[in-house]
Amino acid sequence: MATCNGSRYLLPQLESIRHQSMLPGELIISDDASTDDTYDLALQFAKTAPFPTVVVRNSQRLGYIENFLRGLTHARFEYIALFRSG
Repeated sequence: MATCNGSRYLLPQLESIRHQSMLPGELIISDDASTDDTYDLALQFAKTAPFPTVVVRNSQRLGYIENFLRGLTHARFEYIALFRSG
């Protein structure tokens, strides 16, 4: 999941994933140097998620394409679904 200043929508999106009947093998949240509390909310979610959740943060804004690509470098599985928040 790529995020950037998406705190308004992030928790509902993450809760939706948490309540799916088939949980993901892992969730990677790649934050693109948000200036709101998106990164902190993602870290908070990762502590209680019922599946492995990795949160990474770019030190400077890369743009959504590079942010997605950076998140992909952390993937451990063969199949990947991409989500964008914010």
